[in-house]
Amino acid sequence: MISTDIQARQTPALAIILLVALAYFLTGKLGLLLAIPPGFASAVWPPSGIALAAVLLWGYRAVPGVFLGSALLNTMQSLSGIEMHQLLHSARIALPIGLGASLQALLGTWLVRRYVGFPTAFVEIREIAVFSLLGGPVACLVGASGGSLNLYGVGLISQETLGLSWITWWVGDVIGVLVFTPLLLILSQKQPQELSSRRIQIALPLAFVFTIAVALFAWTRDSAQERIGDDFTRLALIETQIFERQLGYVLSGLSAVKGLFIASEEVTVDEFERFYRQLNHNFPGLEIISWIERVPHDQRRAFEEELRQNGAPLPYIRELFHGELVSAAPRDEYLAIRYNSTGAGYNNPIIGFNPGTEPRRAAAIERSRRLGAISASAPLTLARNRDRENAIVVFQPVFSRDLPSVDNAESNELAGLVAGLFHVGTLLEENLTEQIRSDLNILVTDVTDKNHPVTLYGNHNQQRSAFTWQKPLDFAGRQWIIKITPTARYLKDHQDWSTWWTLIGAMLFVWVTGALLLLITGREMQVRQQVIEKTSQLRKALSQAESANHAKSQFLASMSHELRTPLNSIIGFTRRLIRTANDEQRRDTKLMDSLDIIKRNGEQLLELINDVLDVAKIEAGEMTLNLEKVSVCHLMQELSNKVRPLALDKHLMIVTQTPQPDILIQADSRRLQQILLNLLSNSIKFTPEGKITLSAKGMDYKDRSGVLFSVKDTGIGISTDDQKRLFQRFSQISNTEVNTIEGTGLGLVLVKEFSEMHGGFVQLESDMDQGSQFDVWLPQDAHLN
Repeated sequence: MISTDIQARQTPALAIILLVALAYFLTGKLGLLLAIPPGFASAVWPPSGIALAAVLLWGYRAVPGVFLGSALLNTMQSLSGIEMHQLLHSARIALPIGLGASLQALLGTWLVRRYVGFPTAFVEIREIAVFSLLGGPVACLVGASGGSLNLYGVGLISQETLGLSWITWWVGDVIGVLVFTPLLLILSQKQPQELSSRRIQIALPLAFVFTIAVALFAWTRDSAQERIGDDFTRLALIETQIFERQLGYVLSGLSAVKGLFIASEEVTVDEFERFYRQLNHNFPGLEIISWIERVPHDQRRAFEEELRQNGAPLPYIRELFHGELVSAAPRDEYLAIRYNSTGAGYNNPIIGFNPGTEPRRAAAIERSRRLGAISASAPLTLARNRDRENAIVVFQPVFSRDLPSVDNAESNELAGLVAGLFHVGTLLEENLTEQIRSDLNILVTDVTDKNHPVTLYGNHNQQRSAFTWQKPLDFAGRQWIIKITPTARYLKDHQDWSTWWTLIGAMLFVWVTGALLLLITGREMQVRQQVIEKTSQLRKALSQAESANHAKSQFLASMSHELRTPLNSIIGFTRRLIRTANDEQRRDTKLMDSLDIIKRNGEQLLELINDVLDVAKIEAGEMTLNLEKVSVCHLMQELSNKVRPLALDKHLMIVTQTPQPDILIQADSRRLQQILLNLLSNSIKFTPEGKITLSAKGMDYKDRSGVLFSVKDTGIGISTDDQKRLFQRFSQISNTEVNTIEGTGLGLVLVKEFSEMHGGFVQLESDMDQGSQFDVWLPQDAHLN
């Protein structure tokens, strides 16, 4: 196991804090791109893995960095779209989350150190399994629980989305730990140069698989969100169109009342109230309609007298003065309410009131009168109904030129105004079903004064949502905005679980890939380490063996004279005794047999010693060739004469096929004879009957002139298994029929070695019970290397 404690202790604490905080913040920004609505948690959260790896590597010194990075990240996130003066509120959100992230990293570190051990190279299944359980699912309960409850406590998520937010948070942290912590720990370990490739073997495939998995998840999530968004947009568009239609009814109602005054010579209070009742049935939404009549100053007395005669409780024109209703001060003209749709006739105390003295109504009246068009007031709070704020009064001007009872009126002279009062909430709620109320948050805002927007309906503190429908409305000279967002219940009911299944499947695949990479590369690292150690041991043993073998070869090479000389003397004296015994008249047969045995065994022993010494000289690099011009025909004839007595003893025929004309070859005559003699001797040994054919012919090989010598027999043949080891030292064929045939197993080895020393090769073709053919090709112009 490779330790990183010394390196960790040498890193300054401030550098650790800043590095961890920066890594947490930057990777957190990337992780937020993978958040799954309706919550704020990300389904893949790399900072959790970075935090655990940092605390494992650097201990408690890394904890402030985790807290700082998390707090900063969540502060910036909660400030999105919020004024900076709400920094304290953002801190109330971010600081508990940062504390939870720090505690989670500490708990994960304690669990890993306690039950897995650290440092760890992640090479055993148990290490990976225990780490994956304790460092991931168990430790990550802390951050998910604390963070979700904190967001719920400050109202950023609802009770309906609390569970889903917790699951998303927990899964994201677990994935971050399982993917990034082992990777960072492996990358941080110092390893020998020959083992450092493990980092690349893990990092590159895991990064590739993780990228593919994240891309697949993001595509699935975006596709699902697009489907949900399309459904929501269609629903929001329908509600917006309904609201616009209701506003249109309001304006149509006013135009209808205007038409009443245009079409009638004189409109009485009863006619006005009957008309309103019918109008309200056809154009719902207008709560109150009034006729405001323009009264010139010279007609004031007549107007007030008419009010008195009709029983008005306050038979005079009134206006607002410092919030109180008082008798109107003298002026050129007055705007006084003559009719009102409340149904009390002239007994309504509102009769005679001049709405032009209230600033917001006055502004709308002036704009309507100036433009000759319908104009809406700014939102009002009615004195008699203060629990219902933000009423809207709409004014429809009626000019004298339009009235049939007025002749030769100036075109721009105002006769009066039709005023309609309604509440935005009333218009909306009349068409909202319980299902829509539970699915949509609707906010209508008057933004005519952009510095002081006024809420007409809904709640400005709507929870943030990934889906928002917003449309500007121009209503009677006022600029409104309708904004619709889905409720938590709507998002919960329309949650697309395919995103979750894709996420779970993709990240399980990433985790399995990472675990397999850790196991495979870990085992490979162990094997490579063992190979390195064993290789070192083998090299040492090989060096010792080579030294011993070299010493042995040197010894045998130096002993060649000492071994051959006494043996040659024994064979020579044995031959002399045989000749002497043959010359005597009285021949001792028993003695002759004994001398033949001594001679034969001595020659066998000499052949064995010669082969062993030749092999030893080749191994020692002391074998040299004495190249000279050799007649192929002469060589073959000489060899044929040598082996013919041996063949005749077994009743075998020797056939020699010499090349015509003769060929001269550059070779070591002695070694060439040894090559062919070994092949001929083997053929005679392993051929019970038939013939042995020795042939030679010129043959080019790889654009080089040469001679191909062939020794072919009709013997027992050689099996395929025996052919594979035929040219190995001290190896003999395993045929039980020939186990009694003597031999060292070095003859063919020398054939191969001497052939290759000449620059040639040897090859074999053999069939069982059919015979064998050995071919030796030697270059015609062999030269010393």
